[in-house]
Amino acid sequence: MPIKHIFSKCCISFFPGKWEAFVIHRISYIYGMKKVSLLLCLLFSILYSVSGQHYYLYGLNAEGGHNQGTLYSYDPINFRYTYLNDLGNSSGPYGGTLVQDTISEYMYGLTVGGNSFAGTLFRYDPINNIDTILFGFTSCYITGATPYGSPLLAKNGKLYAMNNNASVCHSAFFSFDPSTDVLTPLFYFDTANGNNPIYCQLIQATDSMIYGMTLEGGTKNMGVLFRYNPYTNKDTVLLNFDSTNGRLPYSGLIQANNSLLYGFAVAGGKYDQGVFFSYDIQTYKDSVIYQFNGVSAGYPTGDAYQASNGKIYGLVPNNVGNGYATVFSYDPVSGKDTIIQLTHGEAFGFNNNNDLVQDPENGLLYGTTPLGGDSGTGCLFSFDPVTLKDTVLVNFHISTGYKPDGRLLVSKTIPNAVPQITNTTNFKLFPNPNKGIFTFEFVGAQNFMPATIEIYNVLGQKVESEKLKVESEEIDLSGQPNGVYFYRVVAENGNLLGEGKVVVER
Repeated sequence: MPIKHIFSKCCISFFPGKWEAFVIHRISYIYGMKKVSLLLCLLFSILYSVSGQHYYLYGLNAEGGHNQGTLYSYDPINFRYTYLNDLGNSSGPYGGTLVQDTISEYMYGLTVGGNSFAGTLFRYDPINNIDTILFGFTSCYITGATPYGSPLLAKNGKLYAMNNNASVCHSAFFSFDPSTDVLTPLFYFDTANGNNPIYCQLIQATDSMIYGMTLEGGTKNMGVLFRYNPYTNKDTVLLNFDSTNGRLPYSGLIQANNSLLYGFAVAGGKYDQGVFFSYDIQTYKDSVIYQFNGVSAGYPTGDAYQASNGKIYGLVPNNVGNGYATVFSYDPVSGKDTIIQLTHGEAFGFNNNNDLVQDPENGLLYGTTPLGGDSGTGCLFSFDPVTLKDTVLVNFHISTGYKPDGRLLVSKTIPNAVPQITNTTNFKLFPNPNKGIFTFEFVGAQNFMPATIEIYNVLGQKVESEKLKVESEEIDLSGQPNGVYFYRVVAENGNLLGEGKVVVER
């Protein structure tokens, strides 16, 4: 084998599945610079191993698969969606957000059903792609039932969460010890201290106390903000919502880098369209920061999120306008708030109890919507806080899960899934070389539809992406310059079906 090809294979081994390998290959191929190629390989590998942390996104679909909900991952580097698993005997992770123990790499989540259970707490092993029910809720007057939302992994290693179903039985605040597999109800909501904590996520603040909200209960039955002390097992109502300061908080809190807690209430305020507020855990003072009017946005149901630029973001529906999601941002330093209408219209989707999260590597925010997309069953998107541009990355479908609900988990754990490539897959591309227009044939396409062909230039930039609807498609690169291009065919579940190269010469 020519030494220049050995060098290009060396680079590919450094960058498995990454398009950077093609850049190095073209340098070595065009110039035959053996030493330069080797040095570039070593330089890129060192830079990648030292500075480039590769993060993955994990999420839950509330429905689909075998009608139980599914678990999936998304690779922001390779733009790859992977359907990982049905949720086995669990079902319906509504408002579900996975939390991860970074030592064991186990992930934990909640569902509202599953076989004969009225909800489950489950563990997902991403190394072996196995989910396990740790606890099934059956005795609603003791443990409560139907836990909407996600658990909190506290500093003491225990999981804390709340469950719902107040009209039938107790809403309980409970802990689960992963080391002993013991679930312990800690207290019950009795209206005075809150009630119906649906979708209301918990946080542990810098004072080690656990904070949360409930949708109802309190002096006005409009919800409360409460504190739980894990050392004394005491819960305390800190704030009663009364409509002027918001009502019916349908989400969780965050603690920003200024130590204040921030959150949304779905209704209340001047226009009764919801508010964005802060709470000071030192002075016990709350402040309404923004009152939604329903014209640009209203009825916020998701959690807030503070990005690396210091701004706080949230997804808020535009219910009075076109019904599609907007991004609300607030700068705690300047006090400036902004509402950005997302641009994809019906192709983008509606917002429900969905949140934003940031990839620390590329700085983009990622989120999901439970409706909309090309099938009306939800999508995964990115939002650039610099350019304010949003991009749909994944359209969810019933077969692999749909109606994503909750926040994505950012993790360094590499997803484990078996690629779905079979011997029936056969690609033909002609003419090659061509003048910018060529035909791509995918024999056996019916076994993989819908699939997508993605075209990249030698710099790794995506220049074309097209859904393959039939076995033969005409691809038009007439607007691109002469050169070598690389194609990838990706199945609906994100698995790579094949790849190759095409040359444009005029």
